[in-house]
Amino acid sequence: MFQKSLRTWLLVLVFLTTGWMADAASAQAPEVRVALAKGGRNFTMKTRGFSSLAGSFSASIHLGGEKLELNSADGMAVGGVERVKESTPYGPAELKVVRLRFEKERVELFLRIGQVPGVAGILAQAGIRNLGPEPLE
Repeated sequence: MFQKSLRTWLLVLVFLTTGWMADAASAQAPEVRVALAKGGRNFTMKTRGFSSLAGSFSASIHLGGEKLELNSADGMAVGGVERVKESTPYGPAELKVVRLRFEKERVELFLRIGQVPGVAGILAQAGIRNLGPEPLE
């Protein structure tokens, strides 16, 4: 479930950025900005043609025979927003990483989101960590 929704979300991001990739290295490349809200529960993306696109992230999991929807807006930030740099095929990326804990479910959601300077697009990865003894899917 989580992988299907993640693939759909990433596909949307690919469609949003695909039209701009041909111009990514030129001076006319549209500027794309992404920012995490305080606490990292939500993000905002802005580019030419959109006033802004606000979003959150979530995961559908099965835990203890029950289907649960964990939304980033309901998680508790763990350790604040971390800034990291990472190498990519397009150059060094500047990322923000947030972990959100769900104590009752004993699960953490992750989001790594950022940009490669000079490239008209964003980088996004989501993940999940099971902190409890029961398996989840």
